[in-house]
Amino acid sequence: MRRAHRHTKSAAPKPLELTIEEIGTHGDGIARRNGDAVFVPYTLPGDRVLARPVGPNHAVPQSWTVRGAIPQPPRCPHFGTCGGCALQHLEDDAYVAWKRQQLEIALSRRGIHEVDIRPVLRAAPQERRRADFGVMRVNDRVELGFHVYRGRTLVDMRDCAVLDRAIVALLPALRGLMRDLLGNRQSADLLITRTESGIDLLIGRLPEPDRDIREKIAAFAAAHDIARIARRRSSETPEILIQQRAPHTVFGAVTVNIPPGAFLQATKSGE
Repeated sequence: MRRAHRHTKSAAPKPLELTIEEIGTHGDGIARRNGDAVFVPYTLPGDRVLARPVGPNHAVPQSWTVRGAIPQPPRCPHFGTCGGCALQHLEDDAYVAWKRQQLEIALSRRGIHEVDIRPVLRAAPQERRRADFGVMRVNDRVELGFHVYRGRTLVDMRDCAVLDRAIVALLPALRGLMRDLLGNRQSADLLITRTESGIDLLIGRLPEPDRDIREKIAAFAAAHDIARIARRRSSETPEILIQQRAPHTVFGAVTVNIPPGAFLQATKSGE
């Protein structure tokens, strides 16, 4: 008799015991295992952690057995699950020293040594003017936010320590809009930029809107004083759904109108 095949779930990966040696280019702690680097977010040098593998050479901490340094209390309640920020737990002077070190390493790899590096210029909290969110409707609930570290799950964002307050204040209303635009289990992307003339919103992966949807989008723009709402259509030029005024920024003395989806530095001071 032939034995029936049984479908079994693959076993969860065994947690790794890791010691963090340094902070890498993207803000992850770096441990070594069998000679290979393992990147672990939300950790500091000297930490010893049990971490769950989430892909080749990446793991997420589950618990700490040793703290190498006293972490700074993060500004954001989502830090540690949201993949948007890496180093809110790093003490301020150490953060500035790390940023400077990254520049020194980048220059030295290109044969540039012993150069005069000016002091690091800091962006203020809540100065980030640009964000790319994921959004999904699940029944009558809308999840909106950044993804978890190296994952597809959304962190349903209620606040953010780095985003411009005008963007954060718009999130509840955006949930209501996306509840109207998406069907159950449908998802989309939202690229939000605060320009000198107001909020510019680009919606990606939105199904072809009918007249009713277009009217709802126009009403939303009017109610919340949105400068422009456009729809991204794969590789095609974005379609402007409603524009109350042209989004623009100012470079020196020059005012420049911004096309939908155009790149801007994350902060005005960084620009």
